[in-house]
Amino acid sequence: AISPDLDTPQGHGHTGSMGLQQIFLSYCHRDDEPYGPQNRRWLEEFEKALRESIGQRIGPGRVELWRDKRRLAGNEMFDDQIELQLDRSAIFVSVLSQHYLSSAYCRKEFQAFGQSHLAKGDLRVDHLSRIVKVYRRAIDRTDLRRFVDLPELIPEVDKNVGYELFYMDDSGIDRDVLLDPDKAGLYWQRADDIAHAIKRMLDAAPKAAQAAGPAADAAAPTAVYLARTASDMKERRESLQRELEDRGYRVLPEQELPEDAEGYTATVKAALNEASLSVHLIGARYGSIPDGADKSGVVLQAELALAQGNTALRSLLWSPPELTLD
Repeated sequence: AISPDLDTPQGHGHTGSMGLQQIFLSYCHRDDEPYGPQNRRWLEEFEKALRESIGQRIGPGRVELWRDKRRLAGNEMFDDQIELQLDRSAIFVSVLSQHYLSSAYCRKEFQAFGQSHLAKGDLRVDHLSRIVKVYRRAIDRTDLRRFVDLPELIPEVDKNVGYELFYMDDSGIDRDVLLDPDKAGLYWQRADDIAHAIKRMLDAAPKAAQAAGPAADAAAPTAVYLARTASDMKERRESLQRELEDRGYRVLPEQELPEDAEGYTATVKAALNEASLSVHLIGARYGSIPDGADKSGVVLQAELALAQGNTALRSLLWSPPELTLD
């Protein structure tokens, strides 16, 4: 079962093993201090949701979740115990916040895990990164690059899609989902999304070791390009992505899209070339504009998909029935 004792490893979680796999939960102790009107601990709540979601998705006997409880007293040290647990761990879940980015201790954990798996050549499994980014708050990508501070690791982390455990209110301010009872469902959905990604990586690792060449390609799932949306369609997109993945489809793009127009266009084109279908959810909001572009990413993705007229790609554009489009 998922180990209830986070301080005592129950087995060796070496990547590639068919046995127990370990997940390293990296966080800053200040993100687990009591807060809000009910004095809730954010990390404690997240760990509970992740444990239950992993249990539902993966079942007993495959995964243990480990975090350093010594830091609850404010003791942050990068020692032999941390190095041992990083080496044991197949997946690294980082809880990103301003506290986390300000911690030299957290940076050492992040860098050590990333460098180790870059050296092994297995940082990505089934197109997913072993470094799982969980955003407690909105984090600027420039700040995250500065935190990573390793030229060889920055591109891998930058393109890795993260999981947001906050929401943007109507004023564009990031709000904590735990402080809003109406967002409880969203919180658990995101925890389940993380568990789904973890299961996908754990399932793919032994398959990759056993399969090679044309046979592996023949079994590749059908790819669907699910276009990134403006903020008003984000939850609908996430719900559709969840359903497609549950049905066995590969959902593209699997990485964060570049911020500049040239890189954005090239990445979208490459993903569209892999897909059999593209789906575009069009809402009332225009969406953000990549640097150097003259139109939003929502529009660019749709135009690029429709321009693939000489391929087998089919495109579906959808908007809510209550929305009137000019």
